[in-house]
Amino acid sequence: APEKNSKKYFTLGEIVSDSNESKYFFQKGLAIEEKKLQTLSSTENVESDKIQMSKRLISQGLCVFSEIEIREQNFKLAESMLHKAVQVSSTYLESYSILLHLYFNLEQDDKFNELILKMMSQIELMKVNEDEDLTEYDTVFFNPIVRMMIECGKFKEGAFLMEIGLDNSEYSLEASYLLAFCYFNDKKINKASEVIREMEEMNIYKSGDQELIDGFNELKSEIAKR
Repeated sequence: APEKNSKKYFTLGEIVSDSNESKYFFQKGLAIEEKKLQTLSSTENVESDKIQMSKRLISQGLCVFSEIEIREQNFKLAESMLHKAVQVSSTYLESYSILLHLYFNLEQDDKFNELILKMMSQIELMKVNEDEDLTEYDTVFFNPIVRMMIECGKFKEGAFLMEIGLDNSEYSLEASYLLAFCYFNDKKINKASEVIREMEEMNIYKSGDQELIDGFNELKSEIAKR
């Protein structure tokens, strides 16, 4: 049996194939970590890093648990878990991402828009505080979120998020295209044009991604008309 260690229960929860067993392990892990957080929070002179790490573990556990519930279409329960994950560790952006996808797929526009504002505010705060946690969120994390923003016509927000993703990543043609698309639709033609030029310099035509090349050509053509 695992020791009184939440990580071991979370790992077991991810390994087992039976969803009920998985939920059991996540519940056990969360109960242990929540009790640990309670103890840490009520103890004097505890390093804040230990408290933040415990909060992050709880949020991570809730996120994976919520995805099980989403697969089983228990959307209300998943939503509740994800809100708790955001509340416990506001700098763990994965919880916002899963919740945004949930609202997007359920076409709950008001909740989607409200959560975008909340996420943007949190990211702004992390930037101001030079929070190192922000640096782990790269284009792989932001690309699907920005695609949702584009679907919803939120080009300014999409550009903001993709700028951060690109700052935290090696150069990415797909992310650059999404950024240029957002700039163009947000009427920032010069910025869009700069990104398009960079993409040409990075040999977009040798990428082998025909869908991306077609999108690039169409966008380049639209920019040339302005």
